[in-house]
Formats: sequence, structure tokens, C-alpha cells
Amino acid sequence: MLRLGNLTVRYGGTRVLDGISASLRPGTFTALIGPNGSGKSSLLRAVAGLQAHGGSVALGDQVLDSRARGRDIAYMPQDTGATSSLTLLEVVLLGRIRSLSLSVPRDLIDGALSALARFGLDAIQHRTLDQVSGGQRQLVFLAQAMFRSPKVLLLDEPTSALDLRHQLVVLEQVRQRVATDGVIAVAAMHDLTQAASFADRILCLSGGRLVGDGTPAEVLKAGLLRRTYRVRADIHDVGQGILSVVPRSAI
Repeated sequence: MLRLGNLTVRYGGTRVLDGISASLRPGTFTALIGPNGSGKSSLLRAVAGLQAHGGSVALGDQVLDSRARGRDIAYMPQDTGATSSLTLLEVVLLGRIRSLSLSVPRDLIDGALSALARFGLDAIQHRTLDQVSGGQRQLVFLAQAMFRSPKVLLLDEPTSALDLRHQLVVLEQVRQRVATDGVIAVAAMHDLTQAASFADRILCLSGGRLVGDGTPAEVLKAGLLRRTYRVRADIHDVGQGILSVVPRSAI
């Protein structure tokens, strides 16, 4: 169980996260939603140990220090625009090893290639980061995060630079990892229909506060979207409990 206890983040004199508490079970995929500036990225960075914060982050009964977070938590930022002369294979390998020596164990190479293959990148493994598109870089860093085999996977808008097919590939891979390995996955998402389709649980932030917590059907209500996003929207059940969110107009 990942336990967030009263997490608070300040930037200067401004409080951008205001006492966020939640308990997330292994083998679940949680979508973190909310309008721009609501605190989604700050929350993910705080949990990852990359942002100074008040409150606590615990895994099971252990409050995580920076070393434990580096071991148990993999974080993929929203901005994956960095370029490098490293090959895609080398970038993924760095998810598991600290430096690239002259001799990397064959099993690690095979594992990294398998991680690239999940996103259709194994055929271009020898290209460098600065030779591929922004969407492909995003997939490489997601492959790196998964290659680490973390207990907690934090993803900040993991589909933002991707075409529709690759958005679905990414979300399906996250769901598979959650189901097979018992990973706790949390992803900041803007597409509410995709959040409803793939996530077990939704946390909705507004103004740095948690204003919605539950299943997609419990959280995605027209009133909540009107209050938090300032939009009028229709929510439809399209079958098998899957919701479709159709925005109608801005307020």
C-alpha cells in the first residue's frame, strides 16, 4: 500500500498542494486529473522525492526516505524533450544500471530490448535520442521506467506527445504491468474518457486540494466537471461500465 499522508507543497509563499492524503493498493491504476495548475505534477514530484514537501510518503509500513524512493519508485516527467547522443537501448539500460561499462550482462540487454519492443522501438534501438521524434522519446523514457521494475510507477501525462494508437499502447502496457506485477501506477491525465476506460480509481485535484476520490463512475459527474474544469459536459455509459465524457461548452 502506498500511503500519502497530508502532503503539502509550497512555492515561495504560495501553497500549491494542500494536505493531500490517499492510500493506493498494489495492482491498481490511479488516474490523477484536474485542470492546469491544480497540483498534479507537484504531487507526482513530491511522491517521487523530487520536490520538497510536508507530510509523509510510505510504502507498506515504511516511511520512504530518498534512497528508498530511488529504489522503489520510477517517475517519468511530463517534459521528455531532452536530447542525447545515447542510443535508445543505452537510455533504457540506465534505468537499471548506474553507468554503461564496456561489458553489460546479456540478460540486462535482452530485458532492455524487450522493454523497447513493447512500444515498437526495438528496430531502432541503435538510433540516438536526438534522432527520434518527441513521441518516440516519450516512449523510450516510459520503457526505461518500466525496465526498472518499480513497485510504484508515476507518470506525468505519459500520452501527451503520442498519436492515438500509441496512447492506447501505453495505457494498455501500464494496465498489463499493474495486473501482472502488482505495480501501483499513478498517471496524470487530461483525457477523461481514457482515464475512465483504463483507471481503477480517479483522484481529482483543484486548487491544490483533493476534491474527488473514487471509481470513475463515482468521480466523473457533470457537477464536478462544472466546478473544477468550468465546462459543461455530458457523461455517457457506453457499455461494460465504461464512461465517455463529452465536453459541450466552456463556462
